Amino acid sequence: MAILSRSEANSIQDSLIQDRDKHMPKWEEQGRYIAPNRLKRDNRKTDGRKKTQDIINNQAGRSMRTFQSGMMNGATPSSRPWFNVVSSDPMVSQAASVKKYYKKVESTVESHLQLSNFYRVMPLTYKDLAVFSNSAMAMLEDAVTGFHFYHFAVGTYAFACDEKSRPNMFVREFTLNVRQVIEKYAGRDEKGDIDYKNIDAGIIEKYKAKQYLDDVMLCNLIVPNPDYNPSKQSLNSHDKKFQSYTYVTGTNSNGVPSQSPVGFRNTNGEDKATKDKGNLKEYIKVSGFDYFPVIISRWEVEPEGYYGIDGPGETAIADIKTLQKIEEYKFEAVVKLVRPPMVGHASLRRHQSSILAGGITYVDDRGMQHGFKPAFSINPQLSELLGSKDEIERYIGNSFYEDLFRQLSSEKKLSHVTAAEINQRASETVAAIAPILGQFDHDTTGPIIENAIYLLDKAGKLPEKPKELEDKSLKPEYISVLAQASKASLITTQEKFIGYVSSVSQALQRPELLRIVNAEKDVRQYAENAGIDPETILDEAEYNKSVEEYQEAMAKRAQQELAMQEAATAKTLSETKTTGDNALAAQ
Repeated sequence: MAILSRSEANSIQDSLIQDRDKHMPKWEEQGRYIAPNRLKRDNRKTDGRKKTQDIINNQAGRSMRTFQSGMMNGATPSSRPWFNVVSSDPMVSQAASVKKYYKKVESTVESHLQLSNFYRVMPLTYKDLAVFSNSAMAMLEDAVTGFHFYHFAVGTYAFACDEKSRPNMFVREFTLNVRQVIEKYAGRDEKGDIDYKNIDAGIIEKYKAKQYLDDVMLCNLIVPNPDYNPSKQSLNSHDKKFQSYTYVTGTNSNGVPSQSPVGFRNTNGEDKATKDKGNLKEYIKVSGFDYFPVIISRWEVEPEGYYGIDGPGETAIADIKTLQKIEEYKFEAVVKLVRPPMVGHASLRRHQSSILAGGITYVDDRGMQHGFKPAFSINPQLSELLGSKDEIERYIGNSFYEDLFRQLSSEKKLSHVTAAEINQRASETVAAIAPILGQFDHDTTGPIIENAIYLLDKAGKLPEKPKELEDKSLKPEYISVLAQASKASLITTQEKFIGYVSSVSQALQRPELLRIVNAEKDVRQYAENAGIDPETILDEAEYNKSVEEYQEAMAKRAQQELAMQEAATAKTLSETKTTGDNALAAQ
């Protein structure tokens, strides 16, 4: 199987990074005013310098934190189930063995999500999604927890998508020190000594000189394998569906050119890999994946575009910058009120002057009549300024859906408010973010569940598939708070329809109108929209059997009651006298 040469890998990296850098000015502005520590312009480690000097009023940071916690608790909460597993073919989901398999898969995946660092990494995903409209993390196999997540800072990675807008190419720049490179990528020979065969000569020299903490700039490139054949088994890891290349990005013994601020710039000369295509020594590590290991989240995606756009941070950035100006003007007005500019007689030039509380300024008789007073009077309209500030803060909060998440978390269940009214309010509020949830499920939660099922099945941690699902794939169905709230309008519509039919039937004295409703299907649809556990609902076969048993029991009970009535009648007749003064004797 063909291996990319270094010049080919460098060319792909260049193209991906050049496309990413078109978005960097926008991300830098959003990061500077909302989350200064989230964006990295290069792959170097943080220098610890203060980066919040452009922020005077941090309303955007507070709103972003509300969005972050609201999405975490509303879409992927750790305290309750937020997904079910179903088959891509709904016709096979009624069998009891299939339902049991679903429940086992769901519990296994959820337990491994809890074991892994998933619920620690997702808040970072929501944060980057809110600020930059993009986020990325790797989901890699782990022997203990099944899988492990590695989150990447915006500005250190770039990606591209296939024709269906699914990410399928990824490049990441990162930094390790010399010791970390040796421990991670150097193997051991038969004698147990370090095997340096794939390690750059400059790194080896530093390691032997005990310069362990010197930084090494690395790059990881993941691309589709054009020669991938799913029917062909191979022992080579790079023969898989996606190929992964890891290499040093600085000048090294192989003549690789130095990295510019936007990535590699290829030289005109041929590198060693071009002359000897497939030479693995050009890379620290070459491997592959049967699944795309990077989970890339995006807000909205424009046609033929790769990166997310129009997220909360991008929507609010104009209001955020306006708010900083308003705060600046407010403080300037307050300072001029408290410490106004002063004027005094020229004779004061020879004396020390003070405007401090309790301070004193000495003047001679000639300057006394002129005094020491403010240069001008100022009466700033602080109420209008503060009103404008509050309005801008509301705009920023709305951009981050702050009102939505506060309503869902603190909805007061008043006694006079019905469940239908609460559902209606929630559905109207969630309707604003529902389209984004679809993109998030497509980019994030869907691939996470699918990759988790693949990795756990590969590790032998999932039960054996029932025969009904042998050729069927599984897909997630979401039951989180936000998912259920987005379906609340469907529940309200059902309730209105049933209420309308019932009222018309009663008003027109037409009880046969109730038969227009397929009660069984309506109840099943209601349970699905409300997120009721499927195990608490009988399937069609079980329900039909239950109905038959109920009808048989009712028929038997009716027969018993009839027999009892006939027996009572016969007893009454047997005890009635046929002579004497009574109606029966008069016959």
